[in-house]
Order: sequence, then structure tokens, then C-alpha cells
Amino acid sequence: MSDRGPKWSPEASSERLKALVEEPLRAPRVYERMHFLQQFLAEVSFTRRHSSSMAVLLIDVECRGAPSEEGEEEAAFATLGHAIVSAVRAEDMVARFAPEQFSVLCRATSLEQAGILAERIIRLVDALQLDGEGGGGARLDVSVGIAGFPEGGAQSADQVLAVAHDAMRQARGHVGRRVVIGSRAVDKK
Repeated sequence: MSDRGPKWSPEASSERLKALVEEPLRAPRVYERMHFLQQFLAEVSFTRRHSSSMAVLLIDVECRGAPSEEGEEEAAFATLGHAIVSAVRAEDMVARFAPEQFSVLCRATSLEQAGILAERIIRLVDALQLDGEGGGGARLDVSVGIAGFPEGGAQSADQVLAVAHDAMRQARGHVGRRVVIGSRAVDKK
């Protein structure tokens, strides 16, 4: 008789099942940009078809303070990703949108609700302790641009991202104004 690994037992099976069920709850849900964009396009289509609403947050991150160790900045970004995930609902999607940017896709969310979420994320970031060795850790500053669909005037997926990106740049450029809700003027012809 060949040895093909551990034999099945109800106890072992139960433990494996429990681990499979609990693991996604513990794992960070920070996706890559391409997955985000695929889901984003599907969400725009869903929102249009169901006469619903959605919002996108683009979060620009600036790491202040020289990292004392190689990889410390990336560790700070990973910590930030965990903080953002902890701030959003289970159905929201968090992604690393660019090397120093995160994005959040929020289904059935108004611009006002997205603004409240952005403020919650900023409070979490401000409370993060990113101490490196010797106590000289990095400090993260974030600026958030928000766009909604169809609220906010964007007519297409490309316009939603453009509005969110413009709003993020405006937030980054204003001292003390870290959240900007963007809108796109719509020509009524």
C-alpha cells in the first residue's frame, strides 16, 4: 500500500475547512491595478444597468522621513494597505493603483458617503505608528480624490477615473485640504 499523505479524518478535515473559511477574513484584500480596473469596468456597467451609484477614491501617498532600512518604505505602504482595508466594507475593493497610490471602489455609495470614508481613512493613517529601528520611522501623508458615477457628472468609466485623478491632484496641492470631491461639468445639448 502506497503512502499518499495523511489519511482523512473528521477532525483533520474540520480543521482544514475552518482554516479555509477563516483565511480570507485574515488576509489583506489589496488587489493589483489590473484586477481593480477589470472590476471597475464591471461596476460601472452594473451601476448603469441598475440605476445605482458608486464612488472611486484615489489615494496619493507621500512617505516623509528617510527610511532607515531598505524596504521600510514598502513595509509602510503594506501597513497603509491593511489600514485602508480595515476602513472599508467587505464589498469594497482596495487596490495598489500606482507605486504611491491606492484606490478604493465603493458600490452603492454616494459622494457624501465616500467623503466620510476618505476622512475615516485619513484618521487611520494619521494614527499609524510606523517606527523603524531607532525610533526614526516614516510618516505617511495622504491626499484623496473622489469621483462618483453617475453622481458627479461623469458619463463614462474613463471620465470617472479622470475626475478622481484631478481631484486627487487638487487635494495634494492644497495645504490642509486632504480630500477633494471632484465633478465634471456636463454639457446639456
